[in-house]
Amino acid sequence: MHLPGYRDDRIAKGEEPVRDLFERTVFDDTPLGPRARWSPALESAVSMIMSSGFPMSVRWGEELVFLYNDAYRPILGRKHPDAFGKPFHVVWPEVWVRGNVGAMHRDILSGQQTHIYLEDQPFELERWDGGLEQAYFTFSYSPILDRTVPGGIGGVFCAAVENTRRIKAEAARRSSEERMQLAMEASGAIGVWDWNVTADEVVASPRFAAMFNVPPDDATTGAPIDVFVSAIHPDDRMRVAQEISRVVQTGGEYSAEYRVTQEDGTVRWVLARGRCMPPASGAPQRFPGVVVDITERQRALDALRESEARFRTAADSVPALMWMSDADGQVVFANRWYESFGLKPEEALGDGWRRMLLPEDVDGFYSAFVTAFAQRGPFQADVRVRDAAGRIRWLHCEGRARFDDNGAFLGYTGCNVDFTESKEAAEHLQLLIAELNHRVKNSLATVQSIALQTLRDTSDPVAVRERFLSRLHALGRAHDVITAERWDGAWLERLVERAVEPFQASGGRFDIAGEPVRLPPPAALAISMALQELCTNAAKYGALSQPEGRVSIEWAINRRNGERVLDLQWTERGGPPVQAPTRRGFGTRLIERGLAFELDADVTLDFHPEGVVCSIQAPMR
Repeated sequence: MHLPGYRDDRIAKGEEPVRDLFERTVFDDTPLGPRARWSPALESAVSMIMSSGFPMSVRWGEELVFLYNDAYRPILGRKHPDAFGKPFHVVWPEVWVRGNVGAMHRDILSGQQTHIYLEDQPFELERWDGGLEQAYFTFSYSPILDRTVPGGIGGVFCAAVENTRRIKAEAARRSSEERMQLAMEASGAIGVWDWNVTADEVVASPRFAAMFNVPPDDATTGAPIDVFVSAIHPDDRMRVAQEISRVVQTGGEYSAEYRVTQEDGTVRWVLARGRCMPPASGAPQRFPGVVVDITERQRALDALRESEARFRTAADSVPALMWMSDADGQVVFANRWYESFGLKPEEALGDGWRRMLLPEDVDGFYSAFVTAFAQRGPFQADVRVRDAAGRIRWLHCEGRARFDDNGAFLGYTGCNVDFTESKEAAEHLQLLIAELNHRVKNSLATVQSIALQTLRDTSDPVAVRERFLSRLHALGRAHDVITAERWDGAWLERLVERAVEPFQASGGRFDIAGEPVRLPPPAALAISMALQELCTNAAKYGALSQPEGRVSIEWAINRRNGERVLDLQWTERGGPPVQAPTRRGFGTRLIERGLAFELDADVTLDFHPEGVVCSIQAPMR
């Protein structure tokens, strides 16, 4: 049992057939288990393939154990002599992954697929003379139902049909047709005609007739010219008819390009050429010619025009100046970005780019371009230009030499990108770095001052430590607010909320109200530190030391003597009676002197019996 024309090496060498191998094989140590415990479905499927002379196989169970008959074995070839009874993906891994065969088997086992075909799969089979020959098979995969297993599907049945002769016949036919087509294409003609003008009969070749939707038999015996002309595209028909009429009347050469609409709606472009010969004495007037299909050429021209239009559209939409020069360095193309410099199209070409540059930058830019141009090397330069609104902008310019397929220099292609914002951002970054260095130094000085003033009191180390850490935390919270704004300042309301946050009790102890006020970093730090001291003192001695005590923080921007002034007031109420301190501590000095220094502010700290009031008036310059 083997495929006609091929042989099985094992049988040729006197080795046992697959059926005999199956009968003597013990499957105890395989995923199939002893045959005595095989399900009827498996036993029936294997018995069927073993008795068949057609290539068949069974792939059983989760491991897809591979069982096949003698007719199937040549498909495995010499590379897989011992595949019988082993998992399919182990013995034939290249087929397992080819065409996603493994996934298809899984789909069948899971019930997702009920039938799958793999058509015209190529394999190398050994001929009777020992040589290898390419063979083609169509494989049909189906589920093998088995009620004894979960899901009701025990394995996959595969039947193979050889299609080698059909495939080779089709390949030979295609090759013959391709040779004929190549011959026709080499001649440039798709069909010929011969028009008997006197009798109005056009005799044409079959391909010509097919092009013009005329039955081949009619074209062979002769058909009126109008039958052929009717296939010409309506938009071209009148023009072609007039040209035919002219040539018939005057004689001579005929040449026309037009579209032909075929029966399936396809539109083809053709070039028709012929010669109308004057009638000889007693002979009819003849008009022979040939038609060439120029559809691809026309499509190429259309594609070129479309490509040029797309390129122009794309180039005009790019937010940069794209340009091309010729081999002499003159600009021959520029996208519409030149309009941003107030130039007209003709002004952007040639050496019109000089109009955009600042006069003091022209010589340096031109020198850099001439040097790169002479060396055919890359060109880069940064230059200042003036736009249509008169603003000075920075352009980064790059260009590369352009060559044809033969290495001939064609010119330069380049792109100029506006990086004004990036340059300004870089300059601003340097300023921020300098500002940050300044702020770090000031912060260190502030920390040093806090440490010196706080640690001066050594009477109660624990209290001193708490005051020192509290002030550092206040400084840190203020820095957090300013850092979130990238050291561009801070909103007063946000500073107040962060300062009083550690002292808020359930339900809130602070009444906060004020209009939006933006403070620079130094003022923000000073006010944050002052609020920290006020909150700390209120928690120890003032309103926040009593459950019913509250604090009001209000501010507004007012005008005094034509100058904007920030009025901020801290008011305590509901606390124990207040007595003025006998001495000014560091906290009080921090409030009064710190604000006076950083904000040029007037600070009044009043110790009324009903509660402390702190008033701050700071000019907002």
